[in-house]
Amino acid sequence: MDQFEPYFADDTQGVHFAVWVDGQLILAHVGRRVLSERFGVASEGHGWVAVYLAHQHEIDSVVTSSVRANGPETVILRLEDFT
Repeated sequence: MDQFEPYFADDTQGVHFAVWVDGQLILAHVGRRVLSERFGVASEGHGWVAVYLAHQHEIDSVVTSSVRANGPETVILRLEDFT
């Protein structure tokens, strides 16, 4: 899997995406509540993907830090991860 397009899932109420970390593609998830509270935005449905893309550098950096600290597993971001 070389590429993974971010998408919003109604069942998880968040954006699923992937980040390359040290040569491994890591799957990750950030919920709409986390996006809203962290970045001060409101959206609906697939508009959350645009919010993720607008803040992708910061979000992906948090995923990278998590993987380097905890190992190469799926990352589910929490609001506390951004502090």
